[in-house]
Amino acid sequence: MTIWTAADRAGLSPENVIFYERQGFIYSPNTVGEIKEYSDRDVERLKTVRLMRLLGTPSVDMRALRNGRKELSAVLDALAPEFVPLEGAEDCVRAIVRDGVRYSWLKADRYLEMLGDPERQQEILAADVGPKPAHPIRRFLARDFDSFLWITLIYLFMIWVLGINVAQIAALPRIIRFLLSIPAGMIDIVMNAVCISAVGTTPGKAILGMRLTDKDGRKMDFGSALSREIQVLIYGQGFNIPIYNIICELRCYSICENDAELRWEEDNMVTVKDRGFWQPLIYAALTVGLFYLIYASLIRSGVVAISA
Repeated sequence: MTIWTAADRAGLSPENVIFYERQGFIYSPNTVGEIKEYSDRDVERLKTVRLMRLLGTPSVDMRALRNGRKELSAVLDALAPEFVPLEGAEDCVRAIVRDGVRYSWLKADRYLEMLGDPERQQEILAADVGPKPAHPIRRFLARDFDSFLWITLIYLFMIWVLGINVAQIAALPRIIRFLLSIPAGMIDIVMNAVCISAVGTTPGKAILGMRLTDKDGRKMDFGSALSREIQVLIYGQGFNIPIYNIICELRCYSICENDAELRWEEDNMVTVKDRGFWQPLIYAALTVGLFYLIYASLIRSGVVAISA
């Protein structure tokens, strides 16, 4: 079963499951291809973790229980003085101790039924999610690089393959140039969607250590990736309309800084991995390289003249 199904059956969110795996509370399930496959046994483990977290078990004790370095009774005894303010928690702990079960044998369903106050339970579990990988500046730089890359390739194709004189395009009225930029924007969207669906990232995101997947950790299909890119254009870049696009980008920056979810990330997630100081160096070098290619091409087309 997928992470969505497993989380739902365990009374958790997918974000909870990912958090518990990363924290070492449970072992990651088997992977079939690129998809994590959860079993009924995995669901039972998740229910056990949910129970223990609702009772206030610290992270260090959760890992010790999983590794067999601590007995369940010892962990529960340590919890006794300070119960989580949750209805039924004290009776639940007493019942587990009285039954004398080991952690690996614990059947959580019976004890979860003893806990009340569902709203309070959701509040407790809501804290068990990792920080969202906001990185608004990194996201902006990655998208800016991708757009610049595709535009550069379009210009090179026009100049070196089609033999178009871009000097004539540069001389057109601004509104005409804006209308001509629309196909370039469409190519930008499609190319990003192709890259995301094919390899799970784009050139700019790859350089800066970013990867996109669906909520199950799989590569997004082309349709989902294309839908995401269109939403970014509409709500994140404001159709690239001057002034309005800056307003949209500032709004998105504020959303990221407040750890909220952007509109186009409801069905996907971004993971970020820092790979050392060479990331910004490569980004800068490739950006300079693209500028040089544009400059050299403009010289060839006569848009830029070289003084003798």
